[in-house]
Formats: sequence, C-alpha cells, structure tokens
Amino acid sequence: MRVPSLILLMMLLGSYAELRGQPQQRQSQQKNWKQCQSNDLDQSIVGCSAFIQFGREPDAKVAEAFNDRGVAYKRKGDYDHALRDFDQALRLDPNLAKAFYDRGLIYAHTGDDDRAIQDYGHAVRLNPSLASGFSGRGLAYLRKGDYDRARQDFDQELQLEPNEVGAFIGRGLAYWHKGNDDRAIQDYDQAARLRPDEADTYYNRGLAYESKGEHDRAIQDYDQAVRLKPGDADSFYDRGLAYMRKGDYNRAIKDYDQALRINATHAAAFNGRGLTYAQEGDYDRAVEDYTQALQINPALDAAIVNRGFAYAHKGRYDLAMQDYDRALLINPKLAEAFRGRSVACAHRGFYYQSAMDYERWLWLRHGFWGTIIRLCLIAATLAFGFGYSYGRFRQRKYQAQSILKTSG
Repeated sequence: MRVPSLILLMMLLGSYAELRGQPQQRQSQQKNWKQCQSNDLDQSIVGCSAFIQFGREPDAKVAEAFNDRGVAYKRKGDYDHALRDFDQALRLDPNLAKAFYDRGLIYAHTGDDDRAIQDYGHAVRLNPSLASGFSGRGLAYLRKGDYDRARQDFDQELQLEPNEVGAFIGRGLAYWHKGNDDRAIQDYDQAARLRPDEADTYYNRGLAYESKGEHDRAIQDYDQAVRLKPGDADSFYDRGLAYMRKGDYNRAIKDYDQALRINATHAAAFNGRGLTYAQEGDYDRAVEDYTQALQINPALDAAIVNRGFAYAHKGRYDLAMQDYDRALLINPKLAEAFRGRSVACAHRGFYYQSAMDYERWLWLRHGFWGTIIRLCLIAATLAFGFGYSYGRFRQRKYQAQSILKTSG
C-alpha cells in the first residue's frame, strides 16, 4: 500500500510543479513574441526563434513567427534564410497571405518574376484587399513586358488605394510602353498633384513628352527630376537626348558628361554622346565613344550600328560592314543594320547583296508595303532600262537609215 501511495504523491507533486510553471512559461512566451515583433532585426530573430522552439503553440501562431523571422532575415539581406522561413510558414499555414506576399518580394528582388507573380497571385486571392500584392504583381508584369496585365493590377491597386502615387506611376509606365503617351501623362499629372516632390514622376512624364516629340516640355520635366534627384544619371542622359534631338549639341554633350560623371559605366550615355559628336561631323570622337559603350556592354546593338555609320562616313566601309554583321548576329531584325550594310555593300561593289539588304530593310520598316515599294522600284528600274535601251535602238536604227539614204 505504501508504494502506490508514494507514486501517487509524486504524480501529484509533478502536476503541481507543472501547473505552477505554466504561468512562467506563458510569460516567457509573451516576452518572446513581443521580441519577435521588434524593429531591431537581430532581436526579432532571437525572439522569433525562441517562440518557435517552445513547441507548444498552435501551428497558425508558429507560422506567423516563421514569417516574422523571415521578414527580419529579408531586411538583413539574408534571402536564403528568409525563403526557408517563408516556406516553413506556408507549410504550417497554407492560407497565410502575407507569407506569400513576402516570399514574392524576395523572388522579385532576385529576378525571378514568374515565381513572384505566382506568390503575389496567391496573396491577393487569399486577401483581395492586399493593395501591395497588386502593386508587386503589377511591377513584375511591367518588368516582363506584359503591360496589359500590369495596367490591370495597378487599376486594382487604385481601387483599394485611390491616392497611391506608385500605382499612378506604374500605370503610366504601362500606358507609355503601349504607346499611349497621353494616358500616361494623365497618370503622371495625378501623381505630381499627390506628391509634388517625387522625382520619378517628372522623369517618366519627360519620357512620355519626348515620345510625343515635345522636346521642350520633356526638358522641363527632366529639369525637375535632376533638381529633386541630382544623383540620377538617367535624368541627365535623357535630357541630353532631348537636347540632341532639338539640335542643341553643346547642352546635350554637357548632360552626357554629367551622366558619365555620376555613372562611369553608363553605356547608353557614351552611345548618346557619340551620336551627338557624329551629328557635329566629329566621327573620330564618335567612334571612340561607341567603342567605350561596347566595352561596357558588348551587346548594345545601337552602339554597334552607330559605329558602323561613323566608319562609313570616314570611308571605312570594311569596318562598317563588320559592325553591321555583328549587330545582325545580336538582333537579326535590326532594320538600320540592313540599311547601313546595303549602302556599304554598294560602295564596295557588292550590288546583289546591297539590293537584298535594301529589300530586307524595306520589309522590316514598312512590312507588306515595303515589299510593294521594292517591287515598284524594280519595275520602274526595268521600265526605265527597257525604255532607255529601246530609245537607243530606235536612235541607232534612224541613224543607220539616214546613212543608207545619204549613201544612196
């Protein structure tokens, strides 16, 4: 009788100790949870880890802790650990919308837009009021060149957040890429009204005005952009383009120079400055800039073609043809390369190749009507040649008859 009583007493004492320890454990977990929510990233990771290791919380709560720790890792730039935590959070709670969204951010940051779009899609299906999910997916579609879907996502974001400046800028970009400059400008106007100090608004509106050929209004917007963000090389570069198209080559070169001071590896700025030198007839300096651009970006087909044109102006048709060939290896549908090579071939006596390249240029530039133009030119050439030959034949026949009459 004594042994069972002893066992019972020990069990009761153990239960009492466990019950007595529960409030302390609960307090410890509450402290861990609070630390998990800390803005101090290292403290957040420690707190979330302790909360996860406790092992007695519901799956949904542990999933949130994994997600919060993943966010902390993401903000520290440790994407591998962050992805593992988001994966674990979703295994525990497949309906945790914010885990899909946060994982989507990492995929987008690492250039995997397809997986980012999938995760943003899950996030907004689980939480249709998650405006940032539509924003993230819209930006991913923009990067992929799917401008219609991007616009639809920014539409959704603006229904949820009517004053979101980023959504107006994003939708404006989608319209601009589709060639709808006026609608793009309307969105940028609204963004500027909501936040007058946002440099990206003026920069993008400048691009839209430039697409419309309104160089002065574009330059005004680029002026605003460089005032608000003086370290942005692209704003100086695009203002340089606008000045060049206006024929103000001195200002264009100054802007390209400034863009290159900010970013010495801005290949497009070297290409733009080279094009400006070429417009001034300084083909040697143009070739130098094009070559510098190609050292930075060997696949920049515009710089290759432009250098080809510069070589052609210098009479170096052999080097020009090499550049046109190289450009067409990169982009077989680059119309200007066919046009340039056509001219170079004609100068070197390769007339058949010249005609073939010219016909290809017409097709790429004008499609079906390019072929019609080419056929008309061939017909006109043949007709002229036949008419000329027939006229010469009639003239010689008349001369022969005159000689016979005279002799007779």
